Amino acid sequence: MPLKSSIDRPDWDSPEACADFFSRIDPENYLAHAIREIESIVFEFHKSHSYSVHVYKTSDADIPDKIAFYERCCVIRVNPHDTKPEIFRLCLAHELGHLVYNIKSLQDPEVLKEPRDIPVGEEVYAWIFAYKLIKNKSDEYAELGIHKEFQWTDAKLKETILLLTDGNKEVNQGISKQFNKKL
Repeated sequence: MPLKSSIDRPDWDSPEACADFFSRIDPENYLAHAIREIESIVFEFHKSHSYSVHVYKTSDADIPDKIAFYERCCVIRVNPHDTKPEIFRLCLAHELGHLVYNIKSLQDPEVLKEPRDIPVGEEVYAWIFAYKLIKNKSDEYAELGIHKEFQWTDAKLKETILLLTDGNKEVNQGISKQFNKKL
């Protein structure tokens, strides 16, 4: 069930608080209800129009994961990687982290520009958001005894994120620091 109270909102500067907020919307649902809630919050911030999130699983392994922002929507393309559903969900959660990071700035021409350079801080935020969102969902599933295929150990989740970010040393170091510091 979506959380509609404007009082019940996370600290937007904290990827952990945002992930906690979006992961508790529906314990039995993976990410679909979180996506719908993000859309409704974007509408609250930018009352001029509705906003939608379009998610596509690419069929070309050479196309990288990416989010593109437009005036009325964002498009998330997620690479099938090795076709493991849990990796797909982790990468989708990461791209949602970019959306949450930019949630108040979706009418800013710099955010809408394509292609855009993504600052290291935003990339680290998105991965920390993804870690916490997936970890929360995994813990809920373990507690409910459901979706064993989507349950992660903390060590495996962190290891997988570091492997996925290994191509960007600066981002990898930022994530490692966050893991060691907060998580």
